[in-house]
Amino acid sequence: MSRLILFTALLLPAAIASAAERPNIVVLLADDLGYRDIGCYGGPVKTPTLDNLASKGTRFTDFYSGCAVCSPSRATLLTGRHHIRTGVYSWIHDASQKSHLLEREITLAEILKGADYEDTAPVPASIDLTTPESILNAADTLTTEAEPLSESYCDACSSCCDGRFRSDREFDSFIEPISNPVWSMDPRSMTRVRFIFLNQMIPGSSIIGKGGLQVYALQISVALNERWSIIAVKDGYNTLQAAGVPNAQGWSDAAAGLKYVLHRDPCSQFIVSTGLVYEISRDDLFAFRGAGGVFQGNGDGVWNPFIAAGKQWGCYHAVGTVGWHIPNNGNKESESIYYSLHLDRQLTDCWYAVFEFNGINYTDSGNALAANQEGGDWINLGANNVTGNDFATVAAGATVKLTDDLTAAAAYEFPVMGRRDLFDNRFYLQLSLKY
Repeated sequence: MSRLILFTALLLPAAIASAAERPNIVVLLADDLGYRDIGCYGGPVKTPTLDNLASKGTRFTDFYSGCAVCSPSRATLLTGRHHIRTGVYSWIHDASQKSHLLEREITLAEILKGADYEDTAPVPASIDLTTPESILNAADTLTTEAEPLSESYCDACSSCCDGRFRSDREFDSFIEPISNPVWSMDPRSMTRVRFIFLNQMIPGSSIIGKGGLQVYALQISVALNERWSIIAVKDGYNTLQAAGVPNAQGWSDAAAGLKYVLHRDPCSQFIVSTGLVYEISRDDLFAFRGAGGVFQGNGDGVWNPFIAAGKQWGCYHAVGTVGWHIPNNGNKESESIYYSLHLDRQLTDCWYAVFEFNGINYTDSGNALAANQEGGDWINLGANNVTGNDFATVAAGATVKLTDDLTAAAAYEFPVMGRRDLFDNRFYLQLSLKY
């Protein structure tokens, strides 16, 4: 945010019956002003006019901003309500955000207008504030011509623009994890769609021989409010080519559930969420029955409780997830605990460098296949000899924000710790559109 100081004069009466009974009310709103910046609070900057105002009035020593950034804090000042309820979710810098003070909100200016105060308007930061004459003319009205503040901040809106299903915009500097796309959760409450393409190379040492797996998937999430969201994390179409099995193609199992934000602190940019996802077998979905598959549909469903958290430090962001895969039928699918860590550094306004680490610990084998290898995040073989196995990968890539709502990402992932199972390496391409 630029260090632009915006002075706004609010609620100036057309006629003053008595200065004691009906005073002029002037609010000086400054962006990026620290507590000790001005003279009357012991700051280094000489501010004699403000110091004079403070000496003749009340000087507050404990106060709080409505938010850590400009537009939401102004919405709170205007309405006395949490800015999320007003329709202003983050700082407004681009018309494409479609973020505005909702028409239904009642502002302080409107309340005082009902008490016979005059319509009010912004006063430019360049105006001379050293004397009242610079603000008011002889008739005690504003010297500047502007729209009433309550109207200039409001916009006619229909029911589709009243904040329902909008993503939580308080954490817009965060980006989504790229690798482990099904189980590495973004802790934010978001409405978005994400297209995922991954190409996984399978090593010759795998139980199905050397080959490749391609996945084309679409993830969808819907923010019910800033806390609750519906998430659909797994679906799509798979193609498999491997030396040891016939080529195959077909639909994935499907996984969806609910996510709840346990803790959100926009000021410190820290958020924690939990949720529960259920993965239903492809063969239990009527539309996909008999449609073929790539090691999908071999179980009776899997439950996945998880917890995810995100934190920002300057230009750096960290997002972590821990979860547990609990199959309904332990004979057909393996049980495991998984973990993912995403780290990124914001390089420019739109470019991010990304590093990620993912791991799985198999806590209980299945009994569907005699093998000591498992399928990782996308495939559950139900192998009978994997209890205690650990599989881990690292990924490096980049994300670019094409607009405030549209991002593209790419990453390359490979295994570490020696064990590869069905995973030699993987390449990702993703495109995400947020509402």
